[in-house]
Amino acid sequence: MNTLHVVIYSILFLVLASNSESLTVGNLRNHYWEIFGPKGNRNAASHLWSTYVLSRANQLSKDEINKLMGEFCPVSGSPVRPGAYSLYKEVQVKKATDPGTRVSTAVHVCCWPCICDIHSLVHLDTFTTRVKNGDRVTFKVLVIGNPCTNPSKIPKSASEVKCNDDGQLKGATKSDNGFIIIGMAQSSKSIRDLIKEKRIRSNRIKKASSTKGRCDARARKGFQSGMGKIFIDVASINLISPPDPTPEPELESKVKPCIGDDRRDFRCNWDYTHRVCAKLVDHTQGCRKLKWGTQDFWQITGQQRFEWSKLICSDKTRSGREKPAGSHWCICMWATEELIAKVGCDNVHLDCAATDVNHVLNAYNDRSFRGRNTKLENAKCCLVKKCPTYINNKTKRRIHFNKLQKDC
Repeated sequence: MNTLHVVIYSILFLVLASNSESLTVGNLRNHYWEIFGPKGNRNAASHLWSTYVLSRANQLSKDEINKLMGEFCPVSGSPVRPGAYSLYKEVQVKKATDPGTRVSTAVHVCCWPCICDIHSLVHLDTFTTRVKNGDRVTFKVLVIGNPCTNPSKIPKSASEVKCNDDGQLKGATKSDNGFIIIGMAQSSKSIRDLIKEKRIRSNRIKKASSTKGRCDARARKGFQSGMGKIFIDVASINLISPPDPTPEPELESKVKPCIGDDRRDFRCNWDYTHRVCAKLVDHTQGCRKLKWGTQDFWQITGQQRFEWSKLICSDKTRSGREKPAGSHWCICMWATEELIAKVGCDNVHLDCAATDVNHVLNAYNDRSFRGRNTKLENAKCCLVKKCPTYINNKTKRRIHFNKLQKDC
């Protein structure tokens, strides 16, 4: 971040902080810059969200506190809009005072990998405080150990996880048993209210057990989705109890590099959504952006402000390390769906060998950067049509391959 950006963000932070609105259910995200400061780095810093809410407990009711504590992800620190996408039930969390015992609870998260990390590294404790009506109320809170027992191990990417001189985590609130509060288990009433407000249907609440296979696969691939290892590294500094055993890592990736992409090892398997290797430019013709009619990929998917065509053709990554110059990029599943829906499967150039075909076919939907859930019907049909030899037998059985191929 250059000096100009720092100045701009600092001014924005001061303006937003000085005009801060009162804290009410549904508007916690409006206080983001007030909580995280000019740099706005919330990575693994959900203790700051927690303190912002809990320090105002005497101004809030019991229900308001519980609902506000569901408006951010306890693992990533991302703001969350409570609803069907964010809520998981039957999350088995270890008790902080008796890690051999797990308690079934419900939590809001930004994405499914956070459920994996909660199950492995987060514990459940209590926090007792006075609320608006003067009553002393005990809440069930999500906690980790104090990472400031060894500050040198805190990753640079978690810049707001800061330590005081006395070895305490700056801006943290501690539970009744002295652990760092990063979130709160959701009460039955908060969930009933979501159902009453028609923001979720009771029979559509996801079970945490549905993530088990994906959690194992994520661990085998080196935690390449969700927060990656940022939260894991922070929570592992001072463990309350040993984490869950990690499955043996995969020895070799079956997805080939997507020539042009600049992230990690250039393969389209490093997170949940960037799984499709698509040709977006022609780097042999001056990095010309491919167009369908009058629009290019960025215009079709509404990503003009992020446009990165020159990076695809470059032989350097954003960080300056060498990479192959190319014409392809690992695009999101939702963007793949929008592109194919607009221009047709035959007009989209996919590199099947560099696309994680089985992952896409096994996905139910994907969430766009606008926050909209997108079904992947056209994307799946296109992969079945163009990449059938890359579909394994397990996926074929699950998606009813022969019927899908016929329907498509």
